[in-house]
Amino acid sequence: MAKIASAQEFAKALSVLLRRDVKVKPAAAPPPAARLKFGGLYKHGNGAVLGSVMGDIGFAARSGAALSMIPADVAAEQIRADALDEVLRENFAEVLNVLSRAFVAEGDGRVTLQTAVFPPQTIPEQAAPAKSSASFDVEIAGYGNGAVTLRVLG
Repeated sequence: MAKIASAQEFAKALSVLLRRDVKVKPAAAPPPAARLKFGGLYKHGNGAVLGSVMGDIGFAARSGAALSMIPADVAAEQIRADALDEVLRENFAEVLNVLSRAFVAEGDGRVTLQTAVFPPQTIPEQAAPAKSSASFDVEIAGYGNGAVTLRVLG
């Protein structure tokens, strides 16, 4: 079975990618699923579905903007609009690609992003019961906060 990275490991992966301080702490309670509209589905090296990373608009916009140093006020505008433009979608997809490191798989340990998901799309597997999950509050220095939930599905 796959394991989910700790808050510290998740923070390190994001900090290295975004080239800035990122603080991650376990969420007091998982965010409502309706808030987690932006994310990705991951597969194991054998091709089987392994898990998902789903974030709120704050996590998606802020991490996508921070990736290529787009000003924080641009991310804030898109958060208010509750939608990402094409540039932030592409940037967030790259964040999701790197977040394959948030899963540690047994056997063929290569975990890859299968698909990125943006509204109105959904991940059908999100309704499946998770074998394990972790929700985090994420603070990206200079950009702000967001919420993310990681789930092991297979």
